[in-house]
Amino acid sequence: MNLTRLDYCLLDLVVELRSPMAFVVEPVIGPMFNVEGHDAPDTEVAAALSRLLDNGLIEAQRYSDDLQDEIPIERMSPEAVLAAFPEKCWGKRIAYGLTDAGASAWEHAAMPDWSRYVEESSDPEDKSYVLQAATEKVADEYLSYLCRYQIDLLSKVEQTRLHPWQATYWKSLPDGVRLTFRAWDKPDRISGPTCESEFVHPDPWWYTRPW
Repeated sequence: MNLTRLDYCLLDLVVELRSPMAFVVEPVIGPMFNVEGHDAPDTEVAAALSRLLDNGLIEAQRYSDDLQDEIPIERMSPEAVLAAFPEKCWGKRIAYGLTDAGASAWEHAAMPDWSRYVEESSDPEDKSYVLQAATEKVADEYLSYLCRYQIDLLSKVEQTRLHPWQATYWKSLPDGVRLTFRAWDKPDRISGPTCESEFVHPDPWWYTRPW
């Protein structure tokens, strides 16, 4: 299958996390996913997702009403995908992600450097943070960036070695490190590409987007 720029954009959206299909046509897709927008009409996006599913580059699941059960979807026509886009439609419960073939196609084009990848998660309610990276050096550099521009630490940083490290839902690496801590946002928080740090560059710091 010869992939188009739109195909790569749709694969790129789900490199780190699976996404509801309805999100891929949101007007703010770029800021939501920290990626370039595709600027394609809904009909073209629906056709592309249907084609990627047919060719085994993505997988799709429908979630039950209570979001506890996942029902695999083998095929979806462009019309069915299009019907999943409206915000108030059942389509919000259909998610898609990369298959092994889709991940391989994305990696071949994007040439990721997994040694530089950082996975960040936080819980605003208890102000807890988790940072995961392949090496302690990269994890510490990213934490240093956060402390300079975005957060103030509220607790000691705890470190755990990971063998292996499940970097994303589809990518596992032999080793990694996890940092856990509590923090709150700085009152003068800076999150845009205005600081001298690779971590706030508008393009990814760990892979390329040649499409």
